Amino acid sequence: RKKCLDDVGYLDEDFNMFLEDVDMGIRCTKKGWKLHTCSGSIIYHKLHGTIGNEENADYWKEANRLMLIAKHWPEELPDALMGRGFFSVQNSLDPGRDISSVLSRVYSKILKEHGRETLDKISPVLFSSVRKIYNFEKDLFLQKLANAQDDENRLNEELNTLREQKNELALLKQQREKEILEIIRQKDREISSILHQKDREIASILEDKQNQLDCLRQLKDREISSLIERKEAELSEATESWKKELDNVSLELQKKNNDLVNLYSSSGYRYILKPMWDFLWPIKQRLRKGKNNLRLSLIKIKSNYLITRDILKKIALTSSKLLGFWSAGLLSSRFKFIYLNHLKHNTMPVMPKRLILMINKKCNLQCSFCDIPKAKDREVDLDKSAAYKAIDAASRMGLTDLIITGGEPLLHPGLFEITEYAKSRNLKVTLTSNGILIRQNIERIIKAKFAYISISIDGNEPTHDNLRNKIGAYREAAEAIILLKKHGVDTFINFVITNKNISQLEEVYRHFQKQGVTVIFFPVINKPELSSLSREQKSAFLKFIKALRSEGGLSKQEYDYLKDSVLLYLEGKKVNTRCLGLNFEFAINNKGDISPCCLWDNKKEALNRLGNIFENDLEELWFSGEFHKARKSIFQEGCRQCFNPSLSEFSKLTGLSYFAHGI
Repeated sequence: RKKCLDDVGYLDEDFNMFLEDVDMGIRCTKKGWKLHTCSGSIIYHKLHGTIGNEENADYWKEANRLMLIAKHWPEELPDALMGRGFFSVQNSLDPGRDISSVLSRVYSKILKEHGRETLDKISPVLFSSVRKIYNFEKDLFLQKLANAQDDENRLNEELNTLREQKNELALLKQQREKEILEIIRQKDREISSILHQKDREIASILEDKQNQLDCLRQLKDREISSLIERKEAELSEATESWKKELDNVSLELQKKNNDLVNLYSSSGYRYILKPMWDFLWPIKQRLRKGKNNLRLSLIKIKSNYLITRDILKKIALTSSKLLGFWSAGLLSSRFKFIYLNHLKHNTMPVMPKRLILMINKKCNLQCSFCDIPKAKDREVDLDKSAAYKAIDAASRMGLTDLIITGGEPLLHPGLFEITEYAKSRNLKVTLTSNGILIRQNIERIIKAKFAYISISIDGNEPTHDNLRNKIGAYREAAEAIILLKKHGVDTFINFVITNKNISQLEEVYRHFQKQGVTVIFFPVINKPELSSLSREQKSAFLKFIKALRSEGGLSKQEYDYLKDSVLLYLEGKKVNTRCLGLNFEFAINNKGDISPCCLWDNKKEALNRLGNIFENDLEELWFSGEFHKARKSIFQEGCRQCFNPSLSEFSKLTGLSYFAHGI
């Protein structure tokens, strides 16, 4: 079996759930291997997928059927698109069952397995088959129009029947005149009246039916025309999107191939990474085996000696911490190796994970510790097209997190469109807000499904209102937090430490901790008049963070950062710090300027504007010599008088001090 796997390869993970075994069987048969059924076998599947219901199962069966045909018989794919009608337009009212939901995966499979030439060869026929599927709905409406025509014919037949009845009455009238002339004379006026009434009723019925037919015909004509135009536009848009996606996939495959060639041919891989992997793999296996043995031992101890649940919990927690420290150390070492190697030799840089997007500088508050109200570009909003361009580049670079900030982002008219676009690119979106506009936008916020929303709280009610220069600001922010929690929106609090509110930090922290809301706190930046602390304030703060550390609410790096913030930074001592700007994260402001972080203004003029999203390609900049020079400057010289919260992240990922002292 191992020889078979070496010859044929592992399961194709592109199939997710269904038909991967069929694909494996086809590949084995092509290689000449005989197949036998093992009814009791168990297979390990990378995705560990489960199907929630039968409808999802049908979707993946049909989708993977097309994937299987695309992989082994691509020339038969156009005739196989309709299948059992699962992806027909009758089912397109459910977006998940439209043919376009699976075509991109099919195209990628053809390109991966057969190359661009095969894809170009079958694309015209494939597009023709897709067009037939989309024309299916048009045929349905034409059928409805034919049914309406049948109704019209049926009404005409009824009209002819009524006319025949009228003629029969007239004939009867003549016959009765001959037989009983005197009776007819007496009843003549009565019959004439009845006939006139019938004529009016028939005329009225005919007129109503004709009006109904005319309205129905006009309505159906408009619906059919609108539907045809919409489907043609959707087909055109989908075609363009597929073409762009194919181009992007081709470029990405070429780039990845070049990267792999460079990696495998590098001396670092041959002499460092390969030997290191050969060394670490047995250690990993032993640790995994030791972890399983420990779990079995705990179960045995619990059953034999009835050890209490608390003791077992402490033992398991200690074991997980030991394993966690080991894995965290590997991650930190890997990041540090790539990071320092890039700084020294300008090798491949660390790829970013987080983009901070400042979409505006407009704000409905005048906070005493904020410089934005004095900004010259306060009325400038980031254009949606620029935001989309930045999000596309971030998605291609593998970023996972997007933080939308301001100003007050809820004042930006395109906030929710930008958020929806980012989510379509698989980015987790966090929104920062002062909480004033949450209530009036709550329905759109719930629909947007932000990953997190941060609300600013800077003390008790009088202190917060004073620092924010608005009476009632605390009440509106607190109500916003309650409202967000009520609707299941993950929310946390940002608390800016100043000499006006540090004595209230523990009170605010404990109050919202009881409500299940996390409070993140950090020192005010570049405001000397709010920085100086009394001895009593420092002592109380250090006691509080020490208690949080013992409770497990702070990591060692976070504790050291907060301790240094009051003992060094807020004391006014000159410190230069280095962070993860241009490595783990970067920022784009409301004018499209690219910088290491959203706090970069007024620190180093040379690095305030490293590029612009309107003018530069973000991916090219990330690998450019200018960015390498900027990263080196941040590491060696650091930022003067900046103590933002990402400093603790720097220590976690690199194991280095965040105080700059050069390489």
